[in-house]
Amino acid sequence: MGARAFVLRVGVVSPLGTGLDACTDALLAGRTGLATLPPGGPGPGLVAARVADAPGDDAPALPRTHRLVLRAAREACAGEIPDCVLVGTTTGGIDRTEAGLRAGTRDPGAYALHGAATVATRLAEELGTTGPAFSVATACSSGAVAIAIALGLLRAGAVRTALAGGADALCHLTLHGFRLLQLLDPEGARPLDRHRAGTSLGEAAALLWLVAADAPPPGALAELAGAGLGCDAYHATKPLPEGEQAAAVMRRALADAGIDPARVGYVNLHGTGTPDNDAAEARAMHAVFPAGVPLSSTKGATGHTLAAAGALEAALTIGALARGQVLPNVGLRELDPTLGLDPCRQPRPASLDFVLS
Repeated sequence: MGARAFVLRVGVVSPLGTGLDACTDALLAGRTGLATLPPGGPGPGLVAARVADAPGDDAPALPRTHRLVLRAAREACAGEIPDCVLVGTTTGGIDRTEAGLRAGTRDPGAYALHGAATVATRLAEELGTTGPAFSVATACSSGAVAIAIALGLLRAGAVRTALAGGADALCHLTLHGFRLLQLLDPEGARPLDRHRAGTSLGEAAALLWLVAADAPPPGALAELAGAGLGCDAYHATKPLPEGEQAAAVMRRALADAGIDPARVGYVNLHGTGTPDNDAAEARAMHAVFPAGVPLSSTKGATGHTLAAAGALEAALTIGALARGQVLPNVGLRELDPTLGLDPCRQPRPASLDFVLS
């Protein structure tokens, strides 16, 4: 298998705050970042989760996604330069593109940071990384896929350190695209709720500083023990109804880590709050964990942060591991009994050796 991979630091910028401790504190307190978007920006009147603007933002010329990922990277890197950068993203610099189109800007240079690939390449330039710089665009799995690719590079000995995660900012395209798909809950995301009516979008950046080592280095927050990937190619917006692919991917991750499902102490669900996702995911959970396992979705607090979701939830799961606390399922009012799940409604202490996101 090669070297082991350890999480030494985490950089997080989310609607719950900046920094892993602040975000974990907010989540354990049951706070939510969801609010009605104001006029003057994308999606006014829609319920979503927006990151608070940083005082004295020192990169105003960059698109919003690039600014968010740079803030998270500075926290995760702590002055070091990673051997490679892997960032999951879907929106790239489209907020600047939208503004340029509205203004009638015809200068091609104004759109130089439009593409998704520019998020990782520009971040690598800012950090001084001369090794691989990958942008991963696989929709809401992007951040998790970036972390899985980093794990492979570290195990293979291709790099010693990796900065991996995801970032996406709110924009007109995604907000109104999801609205037209009728996938947004007007009351805000309510994962696993009987009356759930869709998800809520959010924005975030979350990056893990990963290091290859034979044993845990001083200060390591967690070990990235395994990962699983898959693609069901079933439908553009719906999961397989019985959750077969989700179950298969979880089993692959557990097998890759050499961990029996019974040893997992907590699972952070995808838990979008859409009727189809939560039903399919519940079936997958029953298949992989027939005896049950403590679980919750954190999207009622953060919103669905698109390409950042897998990385943000990995970071929050590391926060749960570090605190020895199962995270609460924020937004849940009346549990859907047809799911057969018992999500954690309030944070509770737990002896956690292994967690799965």
